[in-house]
Amino acid sequence: MSRKRGTSNHLLLMVMILASLLISLVIYYYYGPKGMQIIDCKDDKDCFISQANECKPALATIPIGSITFLYNTTGNCSIQKTVTFVSAEEPPTTRTLLEGKSVICKYERGEFDNRLIQNMTLGMEDCDGQLKYAFEVVAQQYAARLDRARESEEVFEELIVNTTEIS
Repeated sequence: MSRKRGTSNHLLLMVMILASLLISLVIYYYYGPKGMQIIDCKDDKDCFISQANECKPALATIPIGSITFLYNTTGNCSIQKTVTFVSAEEPPTTRTLLEGKSVICKYERGEFDNRLIQNMTLGMEDCDGQLKYAFEVVAQQYAARLDRARESEEVFEELIVNTTEIS
């Protein structure tokens, strides 16, 4: 009986050592020197694109026009694009619609779509999140403003023509 108990204790000890080793390896992989260290690329697009293509964690803060974006890649070949700042030059409704909104895009290793960080909206076709839909609303608002401006211009031109005819 003591031989069985000794064998089961020995087996239990081996399982515990293997489990500890496995847990240590997992922790080292994620938090070790080359694991999930996040590279802060600041505003360097090339740095960020390089990290993203390798599916390595990185951050970048990049302004495009009057909007500043925070880009964040993870080790699983995905990127989060978040609006962190919208200039006061933009209408208040645009600022409200965009600030704090984000979108998540997945991609394959080596196939990161550079348009995601070089343009406000291009490359987001296969992405999902509030930012994608907020940009659609902003585009509709700008289109409506352009239509109103064209109508005003047409009315103004007609007024000039009619005034010229009276003179």
